[in-house]
Amino acid sequence: MPPEPTGAPPPCGGPPPVPSDAPQRAPEDSEAPRRFRELDDDERREHPRFEVTAYVDYTGSEILLYHHIENLSLGGICIRTTMLESLGSKVDLVINFPDLDKTVSVIGEVVWVNEHEPMDMGLRFLDLDEERLAVLREYITKERNRRPFAPSIAR
Repeated sequence: MPPEPTGAPPPCGGPPPVPSDAPQRAPEDSEAPRRFRELDDDERREHPRFEVTAYVDYTGSEILLYHHIENLSLGGICIRTTMLESLGSKVDLVINFPDLDKTVSVIGEVVWVNEHEPMDMGLRFLDLDEERLAVLREYITKERNRRPFAPSIAR
């Protein structure tokens, strides 16, 4: 049975939050590699999401550079930020893949925001063509082959 919502938005588009005494993320001192992991079965969507080492620049109401990507899929992105955009707003994204020396420019629509620390927001990609989709696939495949997934975080 899924946990009861606590009133806060879901972190990075995941399932509703569980009570505050339950762990939401791996402890900072955890031995588990957090650089790249596939999210567990409870968090699966149309496109699996992956924690990645890439970063994103975006232009919405402000220009914000070098923001941490919480997770990425072929359908969207979760960005940790201090400047949240309004639900439904369109944002110009430039996703930077240092390991590939490539970028992907795409328009994203804000589909949820989390105003609680650490603040983040989820965006759905709106205009991915086959060329940009191929770069996303290349990056995800390279990351998956380079290192094993970390163990799933128990909920």
